[in-house]
Amino acid sequence: MGNVAEGLSQRINGLTADGNTALYQAVCDAVAQATELQKEDTAVNETRLYGIILLSDGEDTVGNVTENQMFATCLPTNAEADGVKIFPIAFGEAADQDVLNRIATVTGGRLFTADPASISNVYLSISAEQ
Repeated sequence: MGNVAEGLSQRINGLTADGNTALYQAVCDAVAQATELQKEDTAVNETRLYGIILLSDGEDTVGNVTENQMFATCLPTNAEADGVKIFPIAFGEAADQDVLNRIATVTGGRLFTADPASISNVYLSISAEQ
């Protein structure tokens, strides 16, 4: 983690919200990247835990991937103990917790809810999940 923390911090600080979200495509892309990393690590006998934190209101507003496609092709049909887990954080009172909870459930993750005041504690809780 120490090798990438500074670079990731800079990338995250440069992100800006623009009001549109391709949520299902982003989930598919993140799972594909994490799965590829897992395969590379396995090839050199590295063992790690793989998790994705998904901070979202649960709405897909501009994506080309449908919800059904995401569940059918990008996410496992049943959670594997050593698989990539997704930990969605439902952000905002109007967040679609149903779809976020289903994403968490099929990957063996867990849904969290947060607001600006509680987000730091939620990240701490997620780190204890892995």
